[in-house]
Amino acid sequence: MKKNNIFKALGIVILFYVLCSWIVPVIYSFTGSDVEVSYQIGIFSIFSVILETFSGFGSIVLFVLMVGAFYGVLKATGAYEKMMNVLTDKARGREKMVLVAIMILMALISSISGLELGMLVVFPILMGFVVKMGYDKLVAVSATLGATIIGMYGSTFAGTFYGINNTILGLEDFDQIFVKILFLVLGLAVLIVFTLMHAKKKAVKLDAKKETKDKVVKETVKKNTNKKSSAKSQSSKKSNNKNSVVKEEKSEVKSKKVVKDKKERSALPAFIIFGILILVLFLGTTAWEVIFGSNWFATFHETWTGVTIGEFDILNKLFGGVDPLGTWSNPLRFQTYSMLLLIASIILAIVYRKSIEETFNGFVDGIKSFIAPAIAVILACSVFVFIYYNPVISPVTSLLLEATDEFNVALSSIYTIINSVFYVDYYYLSYSVLYPMISIYTDTSVLSIISVMFTNLYSLVMLIAPTSVLLVVSLLISEVNYTTWFKYIWKLVVTLLIISLIVFSVMLLI
Repeated sequence: MKKNNIFKALGIVILFYVLCSWIVPVIYSFTGSDVEVSYQIGIFSIFSVILETFSGFGSIVLFVLMVGAFYGVLKATGAYEKMMNVLTDKARGREKMVLVAIMILMALISSISGLELGMLVVFPILMGFVVKMGYDKLVAVSATLGATIIGMYGSTFAGTFYGINNTILGLEDFDQIFVKILFLVLGLAVLIVFTLMHAKKKAVKLDAKKETKDKVVKETVKKNTNKKSSAKSQSSKKSNNKNSVVKEEKSEVKSKKVVKDKKERSALPAFIIFGILILVLFLGTTAWEVIFGSNWFATFHETWTGVTIGEFDILNKLFGGVDPLGTWSNPLRFQTYSMLLLIASIILAIVYRKSIEETFNGFVDGIKSFIAPAIAVILACSVFVFIYYNPVISPVTSLLLEATDEFNVALSSIYTIINSVFYVDYYYLSYSVLYPMISIYTDTSVLSIISVMFTNLYSLVMLIAPTSVLLVVSLLISEVNYTTWFKYIWKLVVTLLIISLIVFSVMLLI
């Protein structure tokens, strides 16, 4: 893993919050009088918070490590390279179309299912595939991470976002659905144009370098041609005698290789296992009851686990620990994701006939390769733990809401953006920050705007904030520097922010 300054960026955010705890006075009102509360963070508190983060967000950390373990086993079976070769062969000559298709598919899955962190399962192979098609790593991150976050930006039925919002704000499932679709379409269009423009500019530079290099090579070859021609005429007589022997050796090696290839598995089983894994994650996280009004998976799960032998509910005891498909929206879903990755890894090893030792070594190697992303996740999530025990930012940002008597798009947007940087996880952000907004804005007509604003702007922040779990993991596994990503993506973020503010303003007027 190359040196990446994402850890420096995370350290700056944590240090900033620690300094704020010493500088910013937090004042609460109790029984009509103002009381200043001290929340200074000490040196030992920093280390204790980071250790406590592992226990509080351990399921996310475990999931990230399991993604690495899964790819470690996949590579140990030899299926990873085969999959990459198949994908590259199929995409040859249609690279741009395939790149656009990847972005559209990733955004749609993210928008409908809310499978944002779960999409990390496909990031490594898709990033490698995009790079193998001839694009640079920035394009690879943009097509995977960028498209996933655009799906969050234009989230439609995601239970991990609007399922929470609707519960807190008392809104209907299809509330502002056309606005949500509008954000998805506009965000995806901007991302595709932005990514293709960068890819084209990079391709022009590479072509220019290649042309210069080819010119130098041609001149060198031309100079050496005359020298080599005389040497070739002398050696041709000797080589003719050896040709028959070499041909026999080559044919023998080729026949052995054919026999070996027949014994080895193709990439097809890996594609099937990979596809089933993604399908189960999608089915499990998508809120089917919200979309269709009922969840057949939940009904079947209840019936199936309700089967008893005598009065003993045997199936519920054996398989009752997993929630039914279509209900994986709370933080416990990461435990289920990890379990599925473990099962998929075991099946891969069995199908590709790998020994326990080979499988274990691949498993461990995969975990080792994802240790840095796991540490980054702990640091990113620790920011929320700091806020939980030392609430400095929230009382300060609430002043933005109290500045006006009525709902204000600009102030509310700033309030959402700042809190999104520090609360990290949307589940905790919504329950910790949405409730204060309800108490301040009594006009129920603005609740639907607030709901869309929270999801939309939080997603936009996750595209650039160093506390974004998706971002830090993506940058580390792709070996893209944070400052390089920031310089690449900031124009896109500003464009989408302008679009968001315009749409929010129009919503308020209507």
